[in-house]
Amino acid sequence: QSKIIRELADKGPCVIVGRCADYILRERKDCLNIFVHAPLADRVERAVSEYGLAADDAQSTVKRNDKIRSKHYQYYACAHWGETHNYHLTVNSSVLGCFKTAELIVEAAKKFA
Repeated sequence: QSKIIRELADKGPCVIVGRCADYILRERKDCLNIFVHAPLADRVERAVSEYGLAADDAQSTVKRNDKIRSKHYQYYACAHWGETHNYHLTVNSSVLGCFKTAELIVEAAKKFA
């Protein structure tokens, strides 16, 4: 995965979600690293409404996914997933909603470029 991520970054502008891309591309000056987060209750609500998870199972599923992401990041990046100093920008998507958060990220990327 890291080889493919580097190859994509070498080809030109791209968006890479997850996969420790911030860590893999940490030496590059042309990358904007963003971490999107939200409170647990909001993520659980979204899991139910957007992804159709059963309300009874949604919180445990969201927490399990967080744990998997955290362990994956710690194993490959030797750092803690979600720590703000690993990113140029962190955004709480609950404040603006998904679409406005995406617009904010696009605007930040335009200014970064």
